[in-house]
Amino acid sequence: MASAGLLTQVTKGQSLLALEAMKMEHALITPFDGTVEEFTVAVGDQVAENVTLVLVVGEG
Repeated sequence: MASAGLLTQVTKGQSLLALEAMKMEHALITPFDGTVEEFTVAVGDQVAENVTLVLVVGEG
C-alpha cells in the first residue's frame, strides 16, 4: 500500500509504502527529501529481492 502518491513531495524519514511479508507489515522510508516520480509495483504484487519499488528524485 502506498503512503505517498505519485509526484508527491516527500521528506527524509517519511513512509513511502508498506510491504507485507510473513503477515508482518514493513514500512519503506525515504532516505532524503525529494519527489515520488514512479511506482514500479501495484497493490497486491509479489516482489523479488533487489527490485526497485519506487523512484524518488532528490531535490537540488
